[in-house]
Amino acid sequence: MRVTTRSKRQVWGARLACAGLTTAVALGIAASPASAAREPGPPSAAGVQPVEYDQHPSCEDILGAGAFTFDFRQQPVNDGTFTFDSPNDNGSVTLDVHGPSTAQLVDFTINGPYAARGIIVEGGSSSNFYSYGAPGFPNGIESDEDLHAPVKNIGVGFDNPTHLHVCGIPSNYYT
Repeated sequence: MRVTTRSKRQVWGARLACAGLTTAVALGIAASPASAAREPGPPSAAGVQPVEYDQHPSCEDILGAGAFTFDFRQQPVNDGTFTFDSPNDNGSVTLDVHGPSTAQLVDFTINGPYAARGIIVEGGSSSNFYSYGAPGFPNGIESDEDLHAPVKNIGVGFDNPTHLHVCGIPSNYYT
């Protein structure tokens, strides 16, 4: 019987290939929605179920370039009307934060010739993304209620919203 052994070069080559594959998978998971074991929470008043993302992505990270016109970020998330940045400064978003401190909800209304293709609500170490794209909202949406950051712990409430992104597009509703 003849016994053969692998060369050390082949063994280390295989180990490095596996390490590279493991790293690629880990990076893909970090940039993708959170695992299915986590709970993003209930849908908005318009019936949009949020998708939870690890970390704090931008509109471009989620939708891709060209799927929106501008990414307006509001920090802190509190009551008020906030003007969009130039060249979209002929529009604004009005926010109403309400509910108990352990389960704050955000209502938004876009004013002017814009609509939301998506809204990102950041809180804690993750974010919820509300998609207002086709087919349910082919022209985006101008307002929605009861958006929230991800669930803190099941049965405990939501993380307080710390940032809100409006992934804006021109509105077909504005006259």
